[in-house]
Amino acid sequence: MQAPKRTSRTNGLAFRRLVKQGSNEIAEHWLKAVRAGSTKPPTDSAVEPLLLDAVPLVLHEILRVIQLDDGEVEREKICSAARHGRERAREHVDVSELVRECQLLREKVFHYLAKHLSQFARNDRLDSGAIYRRVGLALDMAMRETMKAFVEEHVLKLQHLSGTDSLTGLFNHRTFYERLGEELKRASRYETPLSIVLVDLDNFKSVNDTKGHQFGDHLLIRCADWLRMELRQTDIICRYGGDEFGIILPETTRAEARQMMIRLAGEFKDFGPNDGHLRHSA
Repeated sequence: MQAPKRTSRTNGLAFRRLVKQGSNEIAEHWLKAVRAGSTKPPTDSAVEPLLLDAVPLVLHEILRVIQLDDGEVEREKICSAARHGRERAREHVDVSELVRECQLLREKVFHYLAKHLSQFARNDRLDSGAIYRRVGLALDMAMRETMKAFVEEHVLKLQHLSGTDSLTGLFNHRTFYERLGEELKRASRYETPLSIVLVDLDNFKSVNDTKGHQFGDHLLIRCADWLRMELRQTDIICRYGGDEFGIILPETTRAEARQMMIRLAGEFKDFGPNDGHLRHSA
């Protein structure tokens, strides 16, 4: 009874070594092919492949499917490995490059299998056709999940940009009204107070005219940062437009909002006598 177990364990260790060796070889050839066909200069930091971190994990799971003979590919493991590149997607989204990398990955996997199929077949009761089908299915799963992850991140990025002011990083005019609608419903449902404050900078046009638009932009950024620092995390701060800021204050009465803005207006004078002065209405 013991001999078959030792043989099975030995075969399992040999197969794991084979998978690791195959993954390393495919990843190496894939990386060379991706970099060789890159349209970006070698000095560009973005030349690093989008799937650089994910490929070793994906390959390991793809080659492991050969060992099974029940016809089932472990979707969860394949997809989990494919999603590993999600962080890189946040930094750099390039769908055409992603498609190219996926195509090269498929090419390198099948090229490797064609050369070493007999080694894998000795560890499996499946014939060569079944092995190709299983690996092809695993590749399709990995690529589909990878594409999905990148597209989701790209959509989230676009949604963020569409609702954010590019200069200050605050919410923009559109988001102000979206969040206002949400807060009005919440205040009505729970019968809590809600205040809205509109802030603008006095004499901002003259500041732009005398000191230039670059200084005006600097002043707007300082004001935005200061409002973030002084207000609560639950308060919703937006750049309403130009030199105007819209602030939504949940669970705040009109008297509390007015007192808060009087205090902020006084502190704003520390920005400098020539920077402009805060004017508010609540």
